[in-house]
Amino acid sequence: MISFRCACGKSVRVDDRFAGKVGRCPYCKEKVQIPGLDGAPAKAPAPPAKGNGDRPPMAGLGAVSQQGGRASAGRTPPPPPVSSDFGSGAESDMYGFADPAEPVVNPAPMRPRPKPQKSPAEMYSDTPALGIITGCLLLANLVIPWGIGPKGVAMSWQVLGEAPIVVTGTFYTWWACGLAAIILGSVLKGLARQTSYLGLGGVCVIMLLVSIAWFRRMPGVPVFSGGGDGSGTLTGTLTIFGLIGCAVLSHVRLGAPQRLWVSVVQSICGGLAAVLMLGALIMNIKSVSDLPRGVTGAIGFDLVFMLLLQAIFAIGSGLVIFDLFGTRREAPGLTKTSLSLIYAGLGALALYLLFRPVAATGSGILLLPTLHMLAVAGSISFLLGGGLVGVIVHLLWKRELAK
Repeated sequence: MISFRCACGKSVRVDDRFAGKVGRCPYCKEKVQIPGLDGAPAKAPAPPAKGNGDRPPMAGLGAVSQQGGRASAGRTPPPPPVSSDFGSGAESDMYGFADPAEPVVNPAPMRPRPKPQKSPAEMYSDTPALGIITGCLLLANLVIPWGIGPKGVAMSWQVLGEAPIVVTGTFYTWWACGLAAIILGSVLKGLARQTSYLGLGGVCVIMLLVSIAWFRRMPGVPVFSGGGDGSGTLTGTLTIFGLIGCAVLSHVRLGAPQRLWVSVVQSICGGLAAVLMLGALIMNIKSVSDLPRGVTGAIGFDLVFMLLLQAIFAIGSGLVIFDLFGTRREAPGLTKTSLSLIYAGLGALALYLLFRPVAATGSGILLLPTLHMLAVAGSISFLLGGGLVGVIVHLLWKRELAK
């Protein structure tokens, strides 16, 4: 094949048998001189001679006179007509050739452009919104009052001034982590940002556990411990961890490349939470049926709400089991539905904890402390869970793009 560049700047290729001929460029449709086999451009074609028929003689071959079907003596006979690779004129017109006898000039094959390399941060929605929102929720304890009483508005620094050192240190740590989440979320990017979220959330959880352990050691302080054998605490802890694991791995499955181990662990966590929720639901229904009618009527709303909430969590966490064998690269539909149900249940629970005491007592004395509790619990949960999801997704995309 002969490769050369037309005057229009396009690169074209032609078969060796058309060396030195005149063809038509498939791009600009102008006639071009095809170089010879040695790479040197061939001579321009000679002007047509008078009385020499319809076809002009080829350059360098001299004029040809047809007499009785034979070439005149001392002259070179004309070469055979050049046929087009595309046959008829109708086919050659597709490529801009008016004369099918003209040599076909094929365009050079285009090389596929390499796919641009993307970073894991571009594959996963990496924004500072998580750090800013959770940081503001943690810092909300500084601006939201704890209560309004005879002595006026009780703010955080007034309450903590009389609190034990463990409680004071816990709140100071939370506020520092909230400020750090806002700053680091705005400055860092990619895996570093998600790792900072995970670390800050872990520090907040550690301080919370330290405070709970300190309160449990104090005599006379009521701390919920479930049943006498600790089975209630164990069941509740497993249920909470099952829901958290189901939610975290559902986000990983929606944002990362498809991995079988993610689907398997997601289904295990969802199945564990669903089984425990269904067990609690059945036990609560049985307990309600054993209560006297007057007692049932007094707490009817609370019973119905808790039963519906347990049913929503059980259905939401159990749906991921049916999505175990989904191998599509796009987000599985049942996983989205599961997350929607879990978040709907959490939102309903937050509203219940916030407004039910006010409706039951007719006083808003517990409204502000409950708001503090929800702000802290929600910000720590989303900071820790969001950071864990971001780290796993970034590492999975980094491994995927490295293949």
